[in-house]
Amino acid sequence: MPPVKLPQREILRRLLDSGKLTPSETEAVRKLYDDLVAGKMGGLNHPQSVLVQELCQKCGVVANRARPNDKKKTKDDKERILAEFDAMPRPKKPPGRR
Repeated sequence: MPPVKLPQREILRRLLDSGKLTPSETEAVRKLYDDLVAGKMGGLNHPQSVLVQELCQKCGVVANRARPNDKKKTKDDKERILAEFDAMPRPKKPPGRR
């Protein structure tokens, strides 16, 4: 599965926390981050996205995260769940009969 791209706000925050930006780059990223947080803009436009990607590569900031594998069940998990279900007590008579 391909990795999941982080939200733009999170990528900008990681860039600011990296401490590897020049003062002018830090100022530009801080302005973008503040505008996103304040709701002044809905997202980064293409030139801004390209700039952020270049800065991520320069600083070694990863813009992706691994996709969680929570949805994937192994054969052992399925067999264990079925065994637990089979071990549950069963009624001796149908409901409503005596």
